[in-house]
Amino acid sequence: MTNYPVDLESLKRNFPSGFEPPPTLLAFGGWIREKPWGSVGCFRVESERFDDFWIENGADLHPNFAFFMRDPTGGKVGYWLIEGPRTEWPPVVLVGSEGETRILASSLVEFLRRLAAGDTGAPDLDSRGVDETEAAELTEWLAFRTDDAMSQQRRAPPDLLTWMDEWGRRQREWIDNDVHHLEIANRLRRYLKPNPEPWDTACFDVLLVGAQFRMWHRSYGLKPIPDAEAAALEVHFRAVREQRARRFPDRGLWFSAWVKVGATGGAVLCCNYMDQPEFLDQKPIIPGAEYQRDLRAFPRSEHWMPDWLK
Repeated sequence: MTNYPVDLESLKRNFPSGFEPPPTLLAFGGWIREKPWGSVGCFRVESERFDDFWIENGADLHPNFAFFMRDPTGGKVGYWLIEGPRTEWPPVVLVGSEGETRILASSLVEFLRRLAAGDTGAPDLDSRGVDETEAAELTEWLAFRTDDAMSQQRRAPPDLLTWMDEWGRRQREWIDNDVHHLEIANRLRRYLKPNPEPWDTACFDVLLVGAQFRMWHRSYGLKPIPDAEAAALEVHFRAVREQRARRFPDRGLWFSAWVKVGATGGAVLCCNYMDQPEFLDQKPIIPGAEYQRDLRAFPRSEHWMPDWLK
């Protein structure tokens, strides 16, 4: 029988700078890795960073979330650092793969107690096998573990859904009014079908590393954008890339992006900061000097430096 997958190093690597995984969470990871998978819910203990694929400019939310668990659907569970890494008593929340958000508990210990009881409110975490032995063992394991402060000392957090909706609204407003996002969208709308509906989109892939710029239309595979058209777009992609870098200087520049264009508004970019560029399982060969050129222009902190880029 398979035990729970646990990657404690990913917690240390992906938690925001200034917010370390607490001892109780690391101890839980050590405890659960010896238990049969699914015995106290369906999940894996691992961390990943917020990204642009969940919400517009979502990578900019990295300082506000420290995820430590992932469910089988891709939903993420972790701390909501409402005021950034220095948040004193962060609640534990679910950010689901289909856009659902909810607060699961006011603290880690409360969340683990609800996990033991199958009462988190998240179906994958509350699912159980026939044997309840591990759930009882988790309850016993938690018996002498307490939070650092009494619950009545904690301020009630704001509504997570409202908070996320407001974030998305502000980002869409910025995208729809920025000259470069609009210019990219206006130049690419010709790829939409004639008389598009409001929900119709055209999608593209962009590689931008050093002096290299390549772009494809994603339609039944990847189709290169004509050179003249790509050349006219390059200046705008470089501009929006530098806009993001200036918002978070220690993160540096993105290297690839998935781009979505609709019938109205600016282009939405889902940018990749941490992984080597890859398109339909193919990794283009990029000289290391091109990456170094970007790092000289916008240096990255150690926290944002993946091993493959060093």
